[in-house]
Amino acid sequence: GEFDARRRAQQVDWTWQMVRDTVLDRVLSNPAVRKIRADVERRVKAGELTPALAAQQILAAAAR
Repeated sequence: GEFDARRRAQQVDWTWQMVRDTVLDRVLSNPAVRKIRADVERRVKAGELTPALAAQQILAAAAR
């Protein structure tokens, strides 16, 4: 019934949460990302870099 449907939807949500957690862990543990992380965060805090551009730089570093 309704409980089972909610449970199945919850399992799908958990699946995607695990994917997000794993991807984030891989990005954060990437040596190229670790190298630029502090500088990128500093530049965002200083208003020198938008969050969107910061994300692009982080993802580009992770893809190297």
